[in-house]
Amino acid sequence: MSLIDPVTNEKYIIGKYLGKGTSSVVHLVTKELDSELYTVKIIDTSIKNFNPAFVQNEINIHIKQKHPNVLNMQLSFFGPDNNKFYIITDYCVNDSLRSLINSRKKLEYPEIRYCIFQLTNGLKYLHANGVMHRDIKLDNILLDSEMNLKIADFGYATTELTSKQPLGTPNYVAPEIILRRLYDNRVDIWALGVCIYILAVGKVPFKGTGEGDKNMQLRSLYINIKNLTYTFPDNIDPDFKNLIEGIFTPKNIRLSLIDIENHPFMKNGDIAKTLNYV
Repeated sequence: MSLIDPVTNEKYIIGKYLGKGTSSVVHLVTKELDSELYTVKIIDTSIKNFNPAFVQNEINIHIKQKHPNVLNMQLSFFGPDNNKFYIITDYCVNDSLRSLINSRKKLEYPEIRYCIFQLTNGLKYLHANGVMHRDIKLDNILLDSEMNLKIADFGYATTELTSKQPLGTPNYVAPEIILRRLYDNRVDIWALGVCIYILAVGKVPFKGTGEGDKNMQLRSLYINIKNLTYTFPDNIDPDFKNLIEGIFTPKNIRLSLIDIENHPFMKNGDIAKTLNYV
């Protein structure tokens, strides 16, 4: 099966399946002209409650972002029958931070500093461009062939300075979102903190209880986030603990991205030159 860019008539050959979302599937594609590999997100526009404005918002925001730590979007277009919408992006051959943690369980501190450095760079760029991502999580941080981190998936992104929309992935959402209060791009910093914690500890900081009852689990998860109920392993680095405690705070006193970069955890230790799956 192939895709044809309706503007340039360039052909893309659809390859292996890579994953799926609520209303989309992701495949590897090869550009026929030069055999370059890309990723295509195929969105089913025929599903119930499909909102074209929501997808258009994602396209409008993502296509403008050009930074070494943000996934590059190549193009987007409707299929000939208008039942599918295609978003073609660069291919990150080493998958995501989620797959890395699934393989490694947790990272060493120099590797965590490497990740923090790249993610704060990417988020500073997005925030300077007026973009609030709202879905920073391990699954949405991809790894290219040189293990550079790329922030991906702008489906929840907005250029509004503030919002009250309850968007995000439950384990990563900031308390101000749960409380339905006006929030800003500091929710991305909270989610970054969740990512950093997982990289060091191997599990999410905030959990829900209530085995077999998803609603009860979600309610207890949100209570724990609002109450800042989480723990650290006994052997955690004190500077790392202080960094996380500075992120998991109310938004008015939450560390900024610059604060994170200048934190003693970042300044007083080695930074890895790359990441590895073993």
